[in-house]
Amino acid sequence: MSVIVSLQGYTPSPRFDGTPWYQAIIEESASNLGPWTTISTVVLTPADADPKNPQPRSFTVEGTIELGWYRVLFVNQANNDEEASLPIQNGLNYVPSVSQVGSLLRSRTKDASGNVLGTFTASTSPTYDEAFEMIASAVGTLSLRIGDSIPDKLTDEARRLAALRAAMLIELTFFPEQVSTGRSPYAEYKALWEEGYGDGTGKKPGTLVQAISSTVANENNVVAANPGMASFSFPIADNIGQRRM
Repeated sequence: MSVIVSLQGYTPSPRFDGTPWYQAIIEESASNLGPWTTISTVVLTPADADPKNPQPRSFTVEGTIELGWYRVLFVNQANNDEEASLPIQNGLNYVPSVSQVGSLLRSRTKDASGNVLGTFTASTSPTYDEAFEMIASAVGTLSLRIGDSIPDKLTDEARRLAALRAAMLIELTFFPEQVSTGRSPYAEYKALWEEGYGDGTGKKPGTLVQAISSTVANENNVVAANPGMASFSFPIADNIGQRRM
């Protein structure tokens, strides 16, 4: 049995050694914990002209497991440095990247020297792995409302919403004193989250929830849920989470 797997908008971490990422290895597993099997190897062409600003990459591969788990492993040409993406299940297509969450919380992405990195790493607080855990929690919460698979036209908005939720969790977990004194963007992110998700009771669904319901009801033609509003769509998503090995 074979399945077509589309992996869109994978952006590896910036490199500051002047050497671009060279190759992407696509791996498959029956579990998000592995073991992993290589199913495709792709040379990144063209190479990033500026390794500090790597471009997003998309891949379409043939898998062997229905509802299998997939990840992208970026390697440099010397094969002595690698970075694996957050594993995603075929069908779950709205996981935000650590760098996408970092872009919402740039002031939180400082290293020990005070440099703003724009993403979370082992040198930031929270660390990459800690931000990764917040993303997993955020996606889990969102999936309870919208399901594991949503229309392609809405994945970018779902990913944005999950990133907002992850940013909220980071603020509450690592900077609670700033949240309680109004020195955190938590309240603004919460308002944006509720706009898309709803009030949490299910009685007042947010714009994303309404759009998904409308899409299903109208055979994937995305229309506004309220009369008199224009129809709309969302751009192709970029950035899915990366995990430093």
